Amino acid sequence: MLAGLLLGLLALAPRASGEPRDLNATVVWVRGESVYIAAPDSGALAPAALLTLVYRGKPVATAEVVRALDRELTLARLTSGSLARIKQPARLRVMGEPPRVAAPAMLRVGFPAAHRPNLLVACEEVSLDPARLPVGYRTEQATGRTFRLVRGTEAPTQVTWPDTLVLRLFDDAADEEIALERGELDAGVFWAGELSAHMREGPRWQEPLFGLRDGVALAAIAADSGAATDSLAFEGLNRELFRGDLVPRAAGPAAASNGRGPGITRYIVDPSCPGRAALERVLNRGLKLPAAESGMHTVRVVCLDTAGVPPDSMHARVVFLPRSPLVCARSLRPYLSALGADALVNLLAFRPAGRKP
Repeated sequence: MLAGLLLGLLALAPRASGEPRDLNATVVWVRGESVYIAAPDSGALAPAALLTLVYRGKPVATAEVVRALDRELTLARLTSGSLARIKQPARLRVMGEPPRVAAPAMLRVGFPAAHRPNLLVACEEVSLDPARLPVGYRTEQATGRTFRLVRGTEAPTQVTWPDTLVLRLFDDAADEEIALERGELDAGVFWAGELSAHMREGPRWQEPLFGLRDGVALAAIAADSGAATDSLAFEGLNRELFRGDLVPRAAGPAAASNGRGPGITRYIVDPSCPGRAALERVLNRGLKLPAAESGMHTVRVVCLDTAGVPPDSMHARVVFLPRSPLVCARSLRPYLSALGADALVNLLAFRPAGRKP
């Protein structure tokens, strides 16, 4: 009898630990299979988390969390059932359970190689940085194009990293996408804005994860007190050149305006930005320079090293941080989400040209 009781308890334990719990969240909008959910605790709605939507005490649909849209709003996608007949989505009860993850023995991740073109950083060298790697890995191979890391038994982490990490560098974003399509990579990290529409919208790869890239930010700094920063110009820049991969960060006390203000504002991009010509073309679109420049104000756009504080950062009107898309098959999303997209995109150190290690 005792043995049978113990077996019964063991059989029930995994089921109990995986039972959905009330997330104190509210469904604010439903559009087709997309469900927009607001929750005071965004950590309860981690990507790939499994949701059960209950109406009047009965489960009516299940969904999977896709991504966080801001600190309180999250996008989920229906996986079964329908909400078409629910006239008051706010009355739905949102139950959730963490994603089911299992660590693969090997994880192969692609990265941009040094000198791969992008709009923000002229990268001179890509190397391993022990401070960025998970604890317990040792380097088994480092050829300059491929880094092979093996995890030891002394690596205590909440989410288990794979036994072997293979990090490959690609000179061209298209080649990295092809390697993903062929199954030569499990995941791929890309510069902000360079991931193709095919990979962003394809059923197999859609909804990539995003990780904030360490060490670089795009900032607009007013050269004089009369200069007004047009936030709409930067929204267009983000949409047209970066496919929405930039995210705003709180800047100095000078708030961004919604127009150019009195006089004419001209944007001058620092020559250190590889995409200087393209950035200036979009920011200054439609600008007609006067014969005399007495009434013209200047806003300087620079790529900042976030490791240090620029001397004129207090005059920054707009600051954007680049997000690196992290592409993988949907089956691998729960595991990579548990590891953390920020940690994955920063596994390698990218040293800009002219900067000492």
